[in-house]
Amino acid sequence: MNSIELETWSELYKQAVIFRDARPWSWMTDTEPFGVGDPYSGEIGYCYILGRLGEVHALVVAMGTEGLLGFLMVKHAETNHIEDYLFRQKCLIASFENRDQLLEEDLKIIKQLGLKFRGKRAWPMFRNYKPGYYPWFLEESDVRFLTVALEQSLNVALRYKKDRNLLRTSAVDLFFVRKPRKINDTFIWEDSYQTPRPLRSFLPENLPFDESSIASLLLKKGTRGSGAWELDMFHYPQAMQEKGKRPFFPFVIAVLEHDSGQALFVDMIPVERFVERSREILVEFLENCPILPESIYVRTNMVLEVIRPITHPLGIRVILIEDLYYMNMFRRGLYKSVKEENENL
Repeated sequence: MNSIELETWSELYKQAVIFRDARPWSWMTDTEPFGVGDPYSGEIGYCYILGRLGEVHALVVAMGTEGLLGFLMVKHAETNHIEDYLFRQKCLIASFENRDQLLEEDLKIIKQLGLKFRGKRAWPMFRNYKPGYYPWFLEESDVRFLTVALEQSLNVALRYKKDRNLLRTSAVDLFFVRKPRKINDTFIWEDSYQTPRPLRSFLPENLPFDESSIASLLLKKGTRGSGAWELDMFHYPQAMQEKGKRPFFPFVIAVLEHDSGQALFVDMIPVERFVERSREILVEFLENCPILPESIYVRTNMVLEVIRPITHPLGIRVILIEDLYYMNMFRRGLYKSVKEENENL
């Protein structure tokens, strides 16, 4: 944060105050999304104005297709495993809070800019949400895009107030988008309608898998049993932090017997390079198993994509199922123990 020039911060706070004082949430809801193009990266931020119910006043800018899907999952999720979706958020948020909700870093910038705010939900607060990581402070590129997003969102909101047909489209996956076009050194903003780009993978980093690492496992195909496992990967509900780095929610990898719920393997790995690391850990675990399963039940497409390069050569069926009984019990027990531990601190 300290490396970002005060002039850059100043413009963001200026647009945030204009947005706050206009109170667009008094006539818009989060059922009326629209897009704003990032002039610097070309990515589309899908904007949701929150505050109609009075519980929160904010602009959420879901970044790209991944961010859009993550936000929609939370918005429409049932309580069961909603934490899966909360950890997948990829967005920028400008919210308006009480002073006691801001951190020292926020207040320092406000003081340096010579700004003064008074009253409830009057203090701008900006955060970057990244899948698997704790909500964090903005980088310079975030500051620049969020400044633009606030300005263009208010432009859209004021026009929508006069014309309620502005955001209506012919399909649910078609969005009204404000896109910049650069002429000389100036950006000209134009209206457009477009669909989000296809999501290429459920994985943030899907590097090629070296199948030679499971060569020894192929020899065990003859000892494959008729049993089944439940396998899941989910975020540990408490953030961890390495010195000087952004806090993260590590992944828990758990393997249970499908018929009994007996835990066969549990481990925890950092978010960074988790796909590569989890495959390495799983191969090592399978090498030490006397009998390989006939089937593995998984709950999400993400887990399926992680383990498929390993299970496919071994002839192990991977079955996608919405709920895993014993895994659900395991997760609830883990979350409960973490909660109780925190309460006793």
